[in-house]
Amino acid sequence: MSTALVSFFWQMFKKKVLELGEKLLPAFNTPTGIPRGVINLGRPWFKSHATYCWTSPSVCAPVVITHPRPPYPILILILFPKQHRNPPPTPSSTQKPTGLTPQNGAEIISLQRSNLNLLFLEKYGMPSLMNPVRIWEINSSGGIQLVAMDTPEENGHDEASAPHLRICWGAKQPEFPQEHRGELGTVGESGTSWSWGWASAGSSILAEFGTLHLEFVHLTELSGNQIYTEKVMNIRKLLNKIEKPHGLYPNFLSPVSGNWVQHHVSIGGLGDSFYEYLIKSYLMSDRTDEEAKRMYYTALEAIEANLVQKSPGGLTYLAEWRGGLLDHKMGHLACFSGGMLGIGADDGAPEKRQHYLDLAAEITHTCHESYSRSATKLGPEAFRFDGGAEATATRLSDRYYILRPEVIESYMYMWRLTHDPKYRQWGWEAVEALERHCRVDAGFSGIRDVYATTASHDNMQQSFFLSETLKYLYLLFSDDDLLSLEDWVFNTEAHPLPVVRRSCMEEQSQEEREQPQTE
Repeated sequence: MSTALVSFFWQMFKKKVLELGEKLLPAFNTPTGIPRGVINLGRPWFKSHATYCWTSPSVCAPVVITHPRPPYPILILILFPKQHRNPPPTPSSTQKPTGLTPQNGAEIISLQRSNLNLLFLEKYGMPSLMNPVRIWEINSSGGIQLVAMDTPEENGHDEASAPHLRICWGAKQPEFPQEHRGELGTVGESGTSWSWGWASAGSSILAEFGTLHLEFVHLTELSGNQIYTEKVMNIRKLLNKIEKPHGLYPNFLSPVSGNWVQHHVSIGGLGDSFYEYLIKSYLMSDRTDEEAKRMYYTALEAIEANLVQKSPGGLTYLAEWRGGLLDHKMGHLACFSGGMLGIGADDGAPEKRQHYLDLAAEITHTCHESYSRSATKLGPEAFRFDGGAEATATRLSDRYYILRPEVIESYMYMWRLTHDPKYRQWGWEAVEALERHCRVDAGFSGIRDVYATTASHDNMQQSFFLSETLKYLYLLFSDDDLLSLEDWVFNTEAHPLPVVRRSCMEEQSQEEREQPQTE
């Protein structure tokens, strides 16, 4: 790809990034400054006819763009020749997307979720932006770093000669009839935000409002506007001010009163990435964000005192806490914590550093056990440590695997930190299991029961499979200098963000002081 074209893409995408950042700010307009979970952007971020396309191979021809060194996950763009600028006829309004099957023409890749996260030009991602958007997903999935362009004529380029870049959304419909517009979320006032209907008492969720810091700091770096950093720092101020039961952070917080709504604590779903972003904020700041460091290690002390458990068989796991009672369950989502503990080990108190690395290894081992104890060698959505069970799912509703990345994520970090060959061996076991049980004609599919010898596919390839699972697998088998942990911090959807070097900030500050003052 030519330098001029790369520059064109970057300038266009950067413009859209900053526009999107401004559109997310109204979500913070609450009495406490804690954002609600959903915001209406007012219209589809792309033109409606560019938001969806039918995945007939005759219409959608994939253009695969990769960096010359091909570790970077593929960005799939759909290049429409002029004769295919209009999408094919709209299917029946009652027809529903069915995911990954050759029969429905989804021969590209079905991207069903709104947290599509694929790398482009090494370090920037492209989200899907349906309205209304989930604040956390649009933020962590790369919307803050890179947004796909609108049609070229909107940006001053010749419509006849410029390529039209569109995203191909599995088997979804290119256009909904007027009576179904609500399904696109385009109704309602732009900037309106609200909490999830299932969230207790209209609360905001710890893993959502606590997973904005890296991207909003990056927005400030891109724009020079401090408002983005101020918004996330205000969240920290509130969290530092309110009382925390046993030092723990419950999962639900009222954006109106600023009080905890329920005393349910989980290092897995609903809570996970809040803790991850504390240590990663410290690392991304080139170890200058002392407040993030203090909050992380204080939270870690509370987690060790209240949640870390040892099974009768010697497996270390993270239980959930419900109003003082332990639920001896660990979710697949919580398996990221092995990697989190690992990358934070060296910055703990000197006498605790080896302990933290050992704890990271123990939890990663437990998560591997959840894989190795299944018939497919893939892990369940959640596994328990009670009633004689150890690292196995005891409920039918927990036996599925949807291509999640967290276990492989911890393998990658632990390999980088220790170079113990078992982590690569475990990663290769996962590769073989994915090939054996999850590969289908059109890509990869989740399975409904990891303990069944004959796979029952759920007919869906989650977007995080491309953005995280495969990316972490590639990095696990790559050299350490590829996206080095010294220079990059991965956000919760595996986008690498550059460490902000103190020397760079000092040079920038010096240049600003030396600029002549104008009246």
